[in-house]
Amino acid sequence: MKMLRMFAGLVLALAGGILLSPSANAMPQCPAGTFCLWNGTYASAGIAVFGLSDLNYDGDRFSDGTPVNDRATYVRNNTNFPINLYKHAGANIRDRCYTVQPGEEVHLQWTSCWASVSSHYATGV
Repeated sequence: MKMLRMFAGLVLALAGGILLSPSANAMPQCPAGTFCLWNGTYASAGIAVFGLSDLNYDGDRFSDGTPVNDRATYVRNNTNFPINLYKHAGANIRDRCYTVQPGEEVHLQWTSCWASVSSHYATGV
């Protein structure tokens, strides 16, 4: 009987941990047909939702109020087109640092774009 109570307690503790722990889907959703950027570690802070191209992030803000320019840490391409990321405004080919494929999610820490994205432009449109 004691073993049964211990097992039941363990099951309840695990279930409680699952119910209380943050979901992987807790980050804001990126709507279909858009390109999204997040700031914060592993998309833990604000989201910015864009169309296919934005040649200058100056003045754009994440949902938490943080400026977008040079602060994106995670991106999701929810469009049907490859999206090129650039280190400076204007989408100059010399400044391209990464191409995000349709449906791809990327933590920018593993690219040359880490905390330096200033514009994006879709290809093949």
